[in-house]
Amino acid sequence: AGKMATFSFVSSIVQKSLTSSSDQLEKAIEDVSIKAKETESKVYKLIQQNYHDYTAFQSYVTGLASQIGSLQEEFGKLSHQIETETMTKAVESSTKKDAIKKKIRETEELIHKLSTLDDICTKLELFHSLLSAEDTVKAVDCLQVAQSGLDSIKKDIPNARIVKVLEKELTECSANLIGNLTSRFNSVFMTTSSVGGSAGGPSLSVTRQPDTTLFDSLKKVNLVHREAESLGSFVNSNFIGPILTQEVLKNVEAMVESSEKLTLNLVESAVPTPNRRVRVLAQINSLIILLSKINEAIPANHSTDWMKEMGVVICPFLTEKMKEELSRSLPSSQEEIQKYLKLVPTVRQLESHLQKLGLTDKTYTELSQFVLEADRHLALRQVKEVLAVGRDLLTKPLLTTEMVQLKKYNPLESGANGETNIQVSFPDCLVSVSVKKFVELLFSLDNGTLTKQQVEVTVRRLIHLFLSVMPSYHQRITAQNTRAAIIFHNNCMYLVDQLAFSSIKRKALVSIQNIIDLIPVLRQLGEKVFLEAMLKEKRCILEGLNKCRDLQMCTSEEQQTLISKCLQEGIQYVKDFHDLSKDVFPDVLQSRCLCSLLDVVLAWLVGGIFELEDIGAEEADILYNFTSFVVNQGMKATHLPNNVLEIQCSHWKKISDLSFILLANLQQITLQWKEKKFLAITSEEIRGLIRSLFQNTDKRANALANIK
Repeated sequence: AGKMATFSFVSSIVQKSLTSSSDQLEKAIEDVSIKAKETESKVYKLIQQNYHDYTAFQSYVTGLASQIGSLQEEFGKLSHQIETETMTKAVESSTKKDAIKKKIRETEELIHKLSTLDDICTKLELFHSLLSAEDTVKAVDCLQVAQSGLDSIKKDIPNARIVKVLEKELTECSANLIGNLTSRFNSVFMTTSSVGGSAGGPSLSVTRQPDTTLFDSLKKVNLVHREAESLGSFVNSNFIGPILTQEVLKNVEAMVESSEKLTLNLVESAVPTPNRRVRVLAQINSLIILLSKINEAIPANHSTDWMKEMGVVICPFLTEKMKEELSRSLPSSQEEIQKYLKLVPTVRQLESHLQKLGLTDKTYTELSQFVLEADRHLALRQVKEVLAVGRDLLTKPLLTTEMVQLKKYNPLESGANGETNIQVSFPDCLVSVSVKKFVELLFSLDNGTLTKQQVEVTVRRLIHLFLSVMPSYHQRITAQNTRAAIIFHNNCMYLVDQLAFSSIKRKALVSIQNIIDLIPVLRQLGEKVFLEAMLKEKRCILEGLNKCRDLQMCTSEEQQTLISKCLQEGIQYVKDFHDLSKDVFPDVLQSRCLCSLLDVVLAWLVGGIFELEDIGAEEADILYNFTSFVVNQGMKATHLPNNVLEIQCSHWKKISDLSFILLANLQQITLQWKEKKFLAITSEEIRGLIRSLFQNTDKRANALANIK
């Protein structure tokens, strides 16, 4: 009835327009436009009702669709007749023609929009019927057509609420479709993680007759990647992982439940755990069964896409876990390598199977290449173990020591007769037991399965490990304990000695050219730690001496006592250092360190005396006592003879000269100068002391004139 009413209405306008004036023509077109807008209003209202009263929507939608169809059909006739006949007869003004044409186009666009909305509603209605019938391929097509129609006209719909209503409906339809497809996919691949299977393990039930319609629909809505990734992750965690990582051997067992269903269970092997090589063969067989059955549940025309997507998830995981298992199966010696290489054909069979299934490309040979490189992996494992042992040794207590006593040796002793007898030796000293074992570990590399090049690379890595671990791990104890710092220094020098002269002492470990750059670094590391400890000792001595600010007023009993106490503390530091360093490092180095510490006390006393501007006779006697005390106690604290102290203590000779001047008269000082018997003191220093010790007389002036 609606369609007939609209047809009559439009036809009457067309008939009138053929004989009407321009004003009547414009009115006719305006009537059609108004009718179209009224229909548009009904459409909008009806679409909104769909979301409140779906039954009402169904009862009205048929009549409204007829009105839109009739309006579109009859308006086409009207437009054509006006363009061909009425325009030429009734309208003479071009401006009038343009206005009529514009009105016609606007009305035509409105009717097209109403027709598209009608088509969207029709497709949505059909979608629900198709989804109920599980005809998901056509349901997807309906949904795509409806979405495409809405995208084409929504910018022309002034009522934004209508667009939101339709978009919401499309979203809900999409969600229903995805839910339906997911549910059906889960019925094809039924996964169980914790229950099921003959031993309560994971299981995977697959449909033996692939559902082509389901896979077509999944492809249309771009769900292949998501579902394939989900299935691949389940297979990884519940099948491949346990097969390749659990200590108890797991096998895949295929059980036919019916003509439609096949269940894959992961069960423990009834056979006792075999050796590693046989275990790998069983694991590969289980993997081939598992992946083949999964592939059979996918239609042939979709297999390539699905297996490729699953391969992105499965292959990296399988490769990593398979390599770990192959690593655990590596033999412990070169003699067993040939037996291990017998795995190559079986591993290649697995690679070929992965390629045929489309899980990986045709160039995939990672696993067989891993087996073929057994020599290299065996060497790498040995290197890894050596590095672990080395790191463990370097973190052992530093103060657990052992004396190393090395004899002198001739670097040229293997040469021809007549060569110079150059003797090289590493002095006796204490080194950490752990570092001595670390050196033994270095030289044990040459007795293993490593090639010469691998030995050299591993030696460098161990030295770098030493350089990084030792200073950081033992930083606190070397900063707090001077003995520990000395032993740290010895450790570095001992390692340098063993590396630098290994070709002389024993069979050459590495070519010296390959480690020559690391030897200075090792030396510098030991020296740095040792010098920091020595600077700390010197700072402690100076802090004690500086409690007495200067030597002024030394005739005061209180000041004299304070100075004596400061000097005694300084000498005590030297004595303590002698005791803690005794037999720890070489005598030559110990004597230099003792002289360096004693020199701090001597320099402080000498500098303090030179700073005095007026020294009386009583003060001179007291200062002489101080110098005598430091000299006598210094020799006792260092246990060194005078000739050694003269060479290694820069202020030793100067304090001897100063002691003489403090008690001598002008004539004795002048004579000593003329005979050049002063050991270290300069003319300017003597002149300054004379001015401080003696009054300004002619004799002093003559003495100063003679000392230049």
